[in-house]
Amino acid sequence: MKSISVNKGVRANVDAILSDNAGTLIEKGKDKNMEQNLTLDDTVTAPISAGQKLGEVSFSLNGQILSTVDIVAKNDVEKINLFSMSKKVIYSWIDLLRS
Repeated sequence: MKSISVNKGVRANVDAILSDNAGTLIEKGKDKNMEQNLTLDDTVTAPISAGQKLGEVSFSLNGQILSTVDIVAKNDVEKINLFSMSKKVIYSWIDLLRS
C-alpha cells in the first residue's frame, strides 16, 4: 500500500499493507460518493514487528462508515545497534572504493 520511513532502524523503510480485505458491496453508481479516510504516520521508530498496527483506513458512503481496516507492517525492522551500524559503514566504504 505504502512505504513508511523508519527512524533508528536497520532498514530505512517498512512496507505498510492492509491487514484484511476491505471489500464492501454497494449499489451500482454509488461508488462516486465513496470516501476513503487514511490515518497513517509518515515515520515510525524501530523496532517494528510484522503485523504491528501502523494506522487504519476507513471507507464511508454519504457520511456512514462502511468498513474500517488496520494498516500493518509487512515485515520486521530491528533497531539499529553498534554492530549493524559498523557493518553499514564498512559496506559504504567498500562501495565507495569500487567506484
